[in-house]
Amino acid sequence: MTEGSEEPKQVKFYGPTDFASYWQFERIGQIISQFDATGAPRTIADAIELYNVQLYIESGILPVAYSPVERAAAEALAPRMRAVAYKFIGAMDNTNLVAHLTGFRTITSLIFWTFSPRPRPSSAAMPESCSGHLPMPG
Repeated sequence: MTEGSEEPKQVKFYGPTDFASYWQFERIGQIISQFDATGAPRTIADAIELYNVQLYIESGILPVAYSPVERAAAEALAPRMRAVAYKFIGAMDNTNLVAHLTGFRTITSLIFWTFSPRPRPSSAAMPESCSGHLPMPG
């Protein structure tokens, strides 16, 4: 991302003890308020960002200005956010994988996504044509 770019930095989740989480609250709030469970992420980076936001929600790390009602509403969205992200990732197969990865912004985020010990779709949830092409949890 270049200086002066209007595009916001994508939300990253490094864990509940990451002191930089505060700086992401504005973007986290935007994603929560604009989330549409019937929509689909445009890119793999968007799917990963959505997944990261649901990790913040599930960890109880939300903007300090959120009321108890807003917190409850965000907590109710988390499973749907995870499902949308998983659906996008699960739809990748050997016919579209390269196209999705070509548009990926940072390989570091992809590596964190792929090899982190977070819950991800099981190999049973992945299309058969994708089996063996993506690392799956052991």
